[in-house]
Amino acid sequence: VGNPKWYQKITVGYSPRGTNSIDTKDTLLFRNTSLKDFDNGIQHNIPIAFSTNILKFFQFSASTNYIERWYLQSVRRQFNSTTARVETDTTAGFSRAGEYNLGASMSTKLYGVANFRKGKLLALRHVATPSFSFNYRPDFADPRFGNYRYVYTNAARTDSIRYSVHENSPFGSPGIGRAAAIGFNIDNNLEAKVRSNADSLTNTAKIPILQSLSFSGNYNFAADSLKLSNISFYGRTALFKEKLGINFNGTFNPYQFIANEVGGGTVINRFTLRDGKLARLTNFGLAFDFSLNSEAIASRNK
Repeated sequence: VGNPKWYQKITVGYSPRGTNSIDTKDTLLFRNTSLKDFDNGIQHNIPIAFSTNILKFFQFSASTNYIERWYLQSVRRQFNSTTARVETDTTAGFSRAGEYNLGASMSTKLYGVANFRKGKLLALRHVATPSFSFNYRPDFADPRFGNYRYVYTNAARTDSIRYSVHENSPFGSPGIGRAAAIGFNIDNNLEAKVRSNADSLTNTAKIPILQSLSFSGNYNFAADSLKLSNISFYGRTALFKEKLGINFNGTFNPYQFIANEVGGGTVINRFTLRDGKLARLTNFGLAFDFSLNSEAIASRNK
């Protein structure tokens, strides 16, 4: 009774983990042991997700996952000009590290039918299932998060390296690098309807032409170059009343390749479309399987 909810399902989870350990000799275990000698931490994982239908034809879902880590020690590095080395010190005290990511996806189904009036072929039915997703994660190496620092590696203070203040901690450090990518996938199914005497009720039969043909990839807005990933494809079909299965897969690279004299080469940030080509086929695989158990196949497809 009343207006329907704009969402179909919302789930919220929480899973904590904790650890406290030390690597030492049994004779020294209870002698003047300080907090920084223990390897300890608590991790909180909080996933949230919801899903809904949009205009009855689109399935939409969104999710976020937040991870909070608590430690009782952190790492500091500094250059010692006397020894000309970078020294590492473990500092006791509360330290936290949080990270999160956001994601959303949408999918639908598209149907198409072509009818024929003559011959044994009555119709062709095509079902396309496109889906799109978006994922975002900030760069948690940014100084504003406080997870990573820089230390000079020479007395002239001209060279430096980045390190994590939570290195060697039991639950690690937040990820490095910003990610903002749109993923896409489209799966296709094609079958034929033909006249057949095998079915005495309808005098028709359905023949699968392509049980599946899918293409997938992603576009990373945060990348400096080569933002579009390789396009992967996968397909399967069956012949001889589905006794012979055929599976194939491969990868297309959408960028141009410049070969060199020694046999190698470099992928450059220039689409093959600019030269009038869709993409470069970089690998291809083909596999067959044969089954003599027709009853198992029939029950599997029900």
